[in-house]
Amino acid sequence: MTIPIPAFKHSFRITLENVADANDPEYFYAVEGLGFMYQVDKYYPGGYGNPYSMPVMYETENLTLKRPLFEKKSKITKWCEEALSTGIFKPTTAHIFILNNDKTPNNHWTAERVYPIGLRLSPLDLESGDSIVMETITLVYSKLNRIDIKA
Repeated sequence: MTIPIPAFKHSFRITLENVADANDPEYFYAVEGLGFMYQVDKYYPGGYGNPYSMPVMYETENLTLKRPLFEKKSKITKWCEEALSTGIFKPTTAHIFILNNDKTPNNHWTAERVYPIGLRLSPLDLESGDSIVMETITLVYSKLNRIDIKA
């Protein structure tokens, strides 16, 4: 028996403060890396065999944004290229929205101290029959917050 997959359609809207604001947001097909956790060290008190876990460092994942390549460079792409080519990084705050079919926000996250570490294109291969070139932007960030959507 096969279980039908619900027909959810979402898009992802990204704004970067001082790069692509709410008046000129950019959209992506896939967003990965919304996650964080603490690294822990084991602490063994004297004379006992049971360790305690002590949080020592807050870790985030890399934020990966994917979309088809546009004919013109977007503001986010220009920001990434400039930082990666000059080595001068200007950290900013990212706002990541999951949108419903009617383009209203379903969920909202903010990522703090965001800057690019990678910009990659999918392989350019005419023999595969795939004519879409995908752009992948990889960002790092220091803190992730989920923001409640007000009804």
